[in-house]
Amino acid sequence: MSSHIQYEAAAFRISKASIPPTNGRHPCFGHDIIVLLALGGDSNVYDHRNRRARDWYVMAIGEPYRVMQRVIDVSSDCEGGMLRWQNRDTLPESYIKRYRTLVDNAPLVNLPGRIPHFHLATEIHIHRKEFEAFDTYKTEQLNALRTLIPPQAKPYRWAEDHNPDNWISFPFDLTIPADLSAYLTYRHLSSRKDNANIKVTGPVEHAALLL
Repeated sequence: MSSHIQYEAAAFRISKASIPPTNGRHPCFGHDIIVLLALGGDSNVYDHRNRRARDWYVMAIGEPYRVMQRVIDVSSDCEGGMLRWQNRDTLPESYIKRYRTLVDNAPLVNLPGRIPHFHLATEIHIHRKEFEAFDTYKTEQLNALRTLIPPQAKPYRWAEDHNPDNWISFPFDLTIPADLSAYLTYRHLSSRKDNANIKVTGPVEHAALLL
């Protein structure tokens, strides 16, 4: 049975002052934004060098309390050995403590500005069956998003339905303040776990690292 191994983790804090409102509303109600990343991979997947494959990915992005809620949810996988820290058995309490320290000490980043060697980009994908079933509130939200970002006909990469006519997608560069604000405001329109769709490129030497 395979397990997921996390080798390193990183976090940084984006100042609320650098995040503009979207349609008159601050996306995180005036809180700073935490971006929490991990370097990990499955124990039974190897790369071309016969080393366990690993990639940086976003565990959570949002207000500090939401980020820690995600950490707590994930920590339950430590109980049965499905999640291991540096390939060692880890207690959920120890896992949570490590990440709490990391989040509390995340360095502040002000946008706009170049984050050295680091980039985040993502897309929100919405299937026709989803948006046709939207209630009035979600329909209004979708129309507001359309006014900000022109939609594209692009399917979700893991979806069974790859017909682009059945999808609308919205791209976001999360290092641009307006895009980050819009993403945080409208990501609830998609039923998928969009953290898994955030593309991380470049090392994270600028961030607080948990080794």
